[in-house]
Amino acid sequence: MPYYICHDRIPVKAKDGRVIFAGNKDSNELWVPIIEKAYAKLHGCYKALIGGYTHFGLADLTGYCPRLLVLRKGYLGFSEAYDPEDLWKTLMRYKKTGCLMGCSIQPNPKEKKQAEAEAGDGLYYGHAYSLLDLGEINYIDPKTNTKARLLKLRNPWGRAEWEGAYSDNSPERDDESPEGKALNAIILDRFQQKDSNEEIVVDPNDGTFFISFTDWLKYYTSVFIAMKLPEGPPAGRWVGKRVQGKWSSESGGNRDMGTWLTNPAIKLEFLIPNKQKDDHRLVFVGLYIKDSRLTLGGDCKNR
Repeated sequence: MPYYICHDRIPVKAKDGRVIFAGNKDSNELWVPIIEKAYAKLHGCYKALIGGYTHFGLADLTGYCPRLLVLRKGYLGFSEAYDPEDLWKTLMRYKKTGCLMGCSIQPNPKEKKQAEAEAGDGLYYGHAYSLLDLGEINYIDPKTNTKARLLKLRNPWGRAEWEGAYSDNSPERDDESPEGKALNAIILDRFQQKDSNEEIVVDPNDGTFFISFTDWLKYYTSVFIAMKLPEGPPAGRWVGKRVQGKWSSESGGNRDMGTWLTNPAIKLEFLIPNKQKDDHRLVFVGLYIKDSRLTLGGDCKNR
């Protein structure tokens, strides 16, 4: 008769009973360490979860398509330079389609920097920041002569924040400044009832902060996206399609080799109305292989 072993135990510190790894801000909630425990079991052990890229973790948990944008030449994963205006539009498009995003500051490959080392102004290298929101406020930035563009980020530590412009203690967040009034108006409209008299509380040490798009580009080097591709063909939206293939022992090589014809292939056909023959279509193709962490955790299972 089969039996089941309960695996809901969470590693904690013997001194005070606090969880060793990820935890909730509210000690009465356990959903974060429970999800982390399940993810660790999938990969064999907690050790297999050390380091890595945010978009792969998000893709594992959601089934979305992972994408990495490296913004600086010479950094691992760089493929093309992004014009700031095009990058902003891309991030806004991902936001509107419900994608999950994160970002990080990777150290210069030519320099030896330890993970979590200070990058300046309250930021850290090799750290997985959540990209919670982005948008414009009704304030003209004198540096760009356009509406100020802001990103809302969160340090997963729940503390240690950006200390520059638009940070919690900056002049730009003052209730009487034009920038502060414009930002507070957005916050009130989006997160609170318009007739509410509730005060906006700014916690300088909750890990969540605003940063201008200009400063964000100055510091951050990588953007992690878990792309949500809506089902069905509604006009003006993404249409997602997933296919699974396998590279057999007879596949591989280049066009000059006989095995080229046996390589897995996918044919795409775009049906565009006659009136839109000159129109363009944006296509994203991702090729993914089995997560190497599943193999990495194999050693843990045998202990």
